[in-house]
Amino acid sequence: MNNFYILLICALLLSLSSCGKQSKAKESSQPQTDITQTDNVNESTLLFEKLMDSFSSNWRDEEPASDAYPEYFGGVFIDNDNILVVAVVGDEAKHRKELATILESDNFKTELCTYSYREMMEIMNEIDEFLSNPSIPEGHPVIQNFGGAMADVFENRVVVNLLEVNDEVISAFKKDVSDSDAVSFVEGTLMDIN
Repeated sequence: MNNFYILLICALLLSLSSCGKQSKAKESSQPQTDITQTDNVNESTLLFEKLMDSFSSNWRDEEPASDAYPEYFGGVFIDNDNILVVAVVGDEAKHRKELATILESDNFKTELCTYSYREMMEIMNEIDEFLSNPSIPEGHPVIQNFGGAMADVFENRVVVNLLEVNDEVISAFKKDVSDSDAVSFVEGTLMDIN
């Protein structure tokens, strides 16, 4: 299972689980019928697939290169109301029109974000290159403390999981891997991707 599918599964699972601000909004609304919910899921899934197809025709088989994603694209998920949400960087109205043309539909939401998915995937590539570099010593603080990383569409950050978060490890990461402001660090255990 490649990294793209792992990230896609994580993003979809996160989008279908409770998301703080969306769950609160949904609690105050009237419940929808199961038919409406199913229709929304089906339509949102089709829109998601159409959007991904516009980036790369074989996205189901392999992770598209980071430059396959438009610079304005910040990520995509299905919200708690089963509506497709596309995060965009920059001019939201302009990009919404572009997305409506691609999707041949207006039945989706947009929200502004700071970092593009392309930028987040480039950081993920930098992490992969660092971790697979045989010249990096095993005792390197990042190697010793790395627990995993993911491009988190909801947080609009690359979340790096470290076994221990401290100034030494963060400094080493910023010096040797990436010093992007799009990276956030959390302390935890090794990420289980099985």
